[in-house]
Order: sequence, then structure tokens, then C-alpha cells
Amino acid sequence: MSPLSWRGLCSAATLATLLTTTACAHKPGPGELYMADARAALESDRPDEARALAELALDETDISERDALLLLASTHRALAEKALAEARPEDAIARLREAASVEPATAQRRTDLRQALTIAAEITLPADRLQPLLSDALVLFPDDPDLHRAAARAFEELGRPDDAIAHYLWLWTASPGDRQAGLRLGILLLSEGRHREALPYLTTLYQAHPDDLQVGLNLTDALEHLNRPSRATEVFEELLERIGEPRASLSLRGLPGAPGPARGRAPDAGSRPRRHARPAAARRHAPAALTHPQRLRPAPSWPHSARRSPLWPTDNAGRAPSPVTSRSSRPSPRSTPG
Repeated sequence: MSPLSWRGLCSAATLATLLTTTACAHKPGPGELYMADARAALESDRPDEARALAELALDETDISERDALLLLASTHRALAEKALAEARPEDAIARLREAASVEPATAQRRTDLRQALTIAAEITLPADRLQPLLSDALVLFPDDPDLHRAAARAFEELGRPDDAIAHYLWLWTASPGDRQAGLRLGILLLSEGRHREALPYLTTLYQAHPDDLQVGLNLTDALEHLNRPSRATEVFEELLERIGEPRASLSLRGLPGAPGPARGRAPDAGSRPRRHARPAAARRHAPAALTHPQRLRPAPSWPHSARRSPLWPTDNAGRAPSPVTSRSSRPSPRSTPG
């Protein structure tokens, strides 16, 4: 065999080896096959099948984990759209939360949660199902006051005052003097028997809103439990004056069991006026506007005000949501029922 022929045979053998190696190298692995099938199922409007295949692809090592997560998140979004089309909004919210939990891109996670919040704002979502969504959203939107306010209210409905207090405290710190946050913070602290902690918030609010009955009455509660009856009486009498009731109408002389003038002697017109009653006793004989301040300032149920925005904004005009039921062994602060 001539050298030229031998060289030709060697070149042909080398080429065949390269072609075989290339063909083997491009043979798709199981992960790629699952991904391809998942994309085909998603395009054919079979999101459940696509989700199962994407989850199988995640277990394989021949593909990028990020690519598999992106595809899996897309299947959850497709399932959310299907749930909305079938009038199953809570299922749609759950799917969007799932999408956000696996989505690698932060911007898309925020979009998913915003959409879930928008859906939640259109229905009356119970607090036990709303609270996890709000907690997820606060991870991505930690400085959103509307989310903190909605989370605080949800925790109140769930009977978790410590968690609600934490969110109201965040609101007060972010916006000192926030009437709603400060009032709810004071009411919850009073409900927990933490009168000394409640006092500065209620005092600040009373100085800014001296005509607010809820603030004033809760302030008197705090003062009475801290053994400051003189200041409590002073605040209560100021409230009476602002609603047009004379102070003398609540003197000790007008209360049951109060001492009257001595027998056989007319009251001394020049004597010093009697000490006014302490608020705890006077409230039992006070006008209805003080004993029932909610008649002057009804507070709507909070989910209705939340519908005004996808991010559950609340009414900053000062109307308080439903209070947490106080413990039977502790004093009951005055709050507007929801």
C-alpha cells in the first residue's frame, strides 16, 4: 500500500471516530428529555403534566438547576391562570405563592406576589390564609407600610397580639405620630397588661388629637392603672368639655353613695367645690358619647378598606380595626368593635 493510500485510510478512520464521539456527546440526558417534554406539555395547555415533568427534571444532574426552576415557576403561573379562569381565586393565590417560592429572579418573585395580593384584595380572604401571603410579601417588600398594617390586622384577628404589636411598632417607628398605629399599639399593650409601655404612645396621640375619645379614654385607663388618678380625671374632664358636658355633672355629689350635705343644714354655697369623681366611677354615669365612642366614629371592617389597593393599604384617617379580645383577667381597653 502506497504511503498516500495509507494516509487516506488514517484520515477516514479519524473522521469516523470524531463523528461517533460527537454523536454520543449530544445524546440528550434524562434531565433534558424531561425539560423538553415539560415545555411541550406547557405549550399544549397541560400545566399539571408540565409541572410534574419539571419537578422530575430537577432531580437530574445533566441540566442547569436554574433552568429547571424557571420552568417549574412557569408551570405554577400557568396553573394560577387556569384557576382564575375557573373562578378559584384562592387556588390561584396558592399557585402564585408557589411560583414565587421557586422563581430564581427576584423581580419576577415580586411580580408574582403582587399579583397574588391583587387577587386577595378582590375577595374576603380569611386571616389564617392571608397572613402567610403577607409574610411572604414582607420578605421582598420589608419597607412597605401597607403590608405591615395589613399583617398587624391579620395577626390581631388570629389572636396573636405580640406579632401585631411588632408590626404596629414598625409603623410607629417609620412614621411617629401615626394615629391608627399608635392607637392600636396602645390598645394591644393595655390588653396585655403593659400599661407603662402603652402610656407614651397614648400620651403622644392625645397631645396631637385631644378631641379623640378613643385615645382619651384609653389614656385614662393607662393612667389609672399606673396610680395617676389626678391626671386621669383631668383627661376625662377635658373630654367632657369637648363634647359639651359640664364638669359639675360628674362630681362626687351626683354619684350613687356619694356624701350629701349634713342633716339640718343647707349646703354652704361658699364652700370649696367637691373633688370630681375618678374616671372609673364617672364613666358609669357619663354621656353615651363617652361610654360608647364608637357611635361617633364607626370603623369599617378592614378587608373592605384593603380592597383599594393591590398591596392592602389601610385607612390612615384614624379608624381602628377590630381589637383583639382582651383576656378576662385583664382590664379591657376601650376600642371600637369591628
